[in-house]
Amino acid sequence: MRIHKHLIAECEDYYASYPLVQRYVKNLRDYHHQEGTLELDWQPGEAQVDFGEADFLDAGGQKRMYNFLCVSSPYSNASYV
Repeated sequence: MRIHKHLIAECEDYYASYPLVQRYVKNLRDYHHQEGTLELDWQPGEAQVDFGEADFLDAGGQKRMYNFLCVSSPYSNASYV
């Protein structure tokens, strides 16, 4: 609706209907959605690895900062930290 109103306000000789603008915007969005979508394909044995540091509670209940390694296998959705 806003696009149609802007077109009417900014273009003196604009005479297209709102449904026409609506269909055009829908087609444009569908095209960009298809263009920007990528199917992820994970093969068995592939893994993602990430390093970091975070606060953990130790056995005594004290908060300490430790480094960690996170390994995940997207194919099987298994992870190890």
